[in-house]
Amino acid sequence: MGIRTTTLGLVAVMAGCVCAEEAFLQEVSLRVPHEPVQFVRAHEGGALAWIGDGVFLFDGKAWTPIKAERTAPQPRPEALPKRCPLRDPRVQVEVGDRIWVGGPEGAAWHDGKRWHFRAGRRWLPDDRVNDIHVAGDGSAWIATEGGIAHLEFREMTLSEKAAVFEKQVRDRHVRHGLVTGCGLREPGDLPTSFTGTDDNDGLWTGMYVAAECFRYAVTRDEEARRFADEARKDRVRALVRRIADHIIEHDYYLIDLDGKPTTWGKWNPKYLSRLTEGFFARGLQSLEVLSHLKAAYHITGDEKYQKAYRELIDEHGYARNTINQKIDLPRVTNHSDDELAFLSYYPLLQYEDDEELRAIYLRSIERSWKIEAPERCPLWDYIHASAVEEPPGLANAEETLQEIPLDLVEWRVDNGGRPDVKKALFNGRHDESQLTKVLPADERPTMKWNGNPYKVENGGNGHGEEVATYWLLPYWMGRHHGFLE
Repeated sequence: MGIRTTTLGLVAVMAGCVCAEEAFLQEVSLRVPHEPVQFVRAHEGGALAWIGDGVFLFDGKAWTPIKAERTAPQPRPEALPKRCPLRDPRVQVEVGDRIWVGGPEGAAWHDGKRWHFRAGRRWLPDDRVNDIHVAGDGSAWIATEGGIAHLEFREMTLSEKAAVFEKQVRDRHVRHGLVTGCGLREPGDLPTSFTGTDDNDGLWTGMYVAAECFRYAVTRDEEARRFADEARKDRVRALVRRIADHIIEHDYYLIDLDGKPTTWGKWNPKYLSRLTEGFFARGLQSLEVLSHLKAAYHITGDEKYQKAYRELIDEHGYARNTINQKIDLPRVTNHSDDELAFLSYYPLLQYEDDEELRAIYLRSIERSWKIEAPERCPLWDYIHASAVEEPPGLANAEETLQEIPLDLVEWRVDNGGRPDVKKALFNGRHDESQLTKVLPADERPTMKWNGNPYKVENGGNGHGEEVATYWLLPYWMGRHHGFLE
């Protein structure tokens, strides 16, 4: 029998707050697509699978037919902990403090505190689970209508995970010096990857360079310095000066090749005072341009940028505009704007030492972060924490860094049929269905921080892989600021 196996690491949090070198348990899924498997039993490091009228031994690489008696099915579930994510659990296995269940919608396990939902190609070759068997080491073999899966738990540290993601970026996500996502010619088959262009390649690359700068500041690793191109500070200063001068000289507009302002590169005071689109953009656009100018002043030392910064504050009220920059309305919430805002907060609050201005900016970020906190985004949490004296939310940040799968393939994820979640009354701004609460990162679709974490499902088909920059930036920022030791 020909087979194709896929091994990918996936994180399931088994402990509380950890440091970068403290091990947590990572759930690893070996998926083996095949014909329908009725029953499965762990056997000498592999598994016995009952397929049709025969029994086969899978040793991790190949199937071998053997003689064995037909096994008895696992019992149907009886009393289960509350909030089981399966509507129709048909198989139940209890070993130690873990309860495993399976059914037509996938599999799930309970750790004594909460359920962990495992469905979709990220975890299983098919969601229709026929049988589960737990081996002596605590790993689980799962028989499905599309083959078997082996879910096991291995120790890993966040620093080891960072090394895996650094390799992922360099191996498959660098194109002509730019960092971006990649396509896969065959679903989930990483050797078939290819890169293309994206209109946000500059943003993803900038976030990767920032991650490498934090990495170098923490480790003094020459590889990080080389990746970040840190040695060419003169080129950075020249580039920052050219961009900042362009913005100022064009009356706070970013002018495109057609001689017109870009859609969102509009920071002009008259534009932001209009009671049309400029009014709603006022808070975020003010925050952005103040951050740009403050960073330009810090990097170049040129007083003209500080002067422009003060003029926008003193004559046009740009600092006050930032207080209510986060627009929190149904069908209007823009997660891309959240990313733009928090990336602007960071340099502004790092470089501003005027106490009155800092007080205004702190009011702004506190308001924004309180709205964002339920999303458990480590980047927002660490940017906020870097600005305040007693930062909350650090345990959530560490937990999310653990939960994010090593498998960043864009598989389809659909949480719409789960009985343990509730759909929100309003859809998102792209008319996508939303949940009322953000699920753990290993149960929701793969996405960068500008995606909607409340999204019920995505249309992923395994033909793409997300770039790990979105994990590396908060990790190395957290290390740099001492939130992760």
